[in-house]
Amino acid sequence: MPGTLLDRINEYLVRWIVQKYKRYRGRRMRARDALGRTVAAYPRLSMRIRLPD
Repeated sequence: MPGTLLDRINEYLVRWIVQKYKRYRGRRMRARDALGRTVAAYPRLSMRIRLPD
C-alpha cells in the first residue's frame, strides 16, 4: 500500500501550513515539525494524527 489515509491527511496538513504561513514557504520539513509540535501540544485535538519519527 503506497501510503495510508492518515499519511495523506498529514501531507495535506503540511501543504496547508506551507501555503498559509510565509515562514514555512520552501521549508516543508519545518512545516512538518510544526505539525508535530501541534500534535504534541494538543494530543486530544489530534488523537488520530500520528507522525512517523
